[in-house]
Amino acid sequence: MVPLPSAGVQDVALENQMMNKLVFTALLGTFFLLVGCSEDVRFLNGAPAVMQLGPVAPVAEGTIEVTVVLADFEGDPVDLLVEWVTPAGALETATTAPGIGHGIVGLTSSLNDGGTLHQIVLTAPSQSGEELRLRATPSDREGGVGETLETPLYNPETGYPEAVLLQ
Repeated sequence: MVPLPSAGVQDVALENQMMNKLVFTALLGTFFLLVGCSEDVRFLNGAPAVMQLGPVAPVAEGTIEVTVVLADFEGDPVDLLVEWVTPAGALETATTAPGIGHGIVGLTSSLNDGGTLHQIVLTAPSQSGEELRLRATPSDREGGVGETLETPLYNPETGYPEAVLLQ
């Protein structure tokens, strides 16, 4: 009988010990994975954002074109509540011009390139000649209502040439 070198026996014992730890860790991980995933997992959905509101420009008699950039982490369709605000704070819901522009319901959104650009055409507000603010509040059916973005006071008949950006 040939004696086995003692160093080889220690190597085999060490390999067996490491293999046992690896198998135990794999079984334990599988157990927690199966038990942990047996419950419903629900991820929170973020609210959409109006990244840019404006420029705002009159395009034809009684209509105003508004540039809006929408972002949503999940890319959900976004609805907009668009309102005119008087200096006293009174609100008038803005309405879209029929058949022109992108509308305000079910708009596409993304995070790519800072959001998705839309051209919305609104009918002019009922207060003519008065300075107003335009504000837009985004919402989606999953993430809720996002932050409102609002222009400074301006005359809708002449437009607002700048973009208001979400800070």
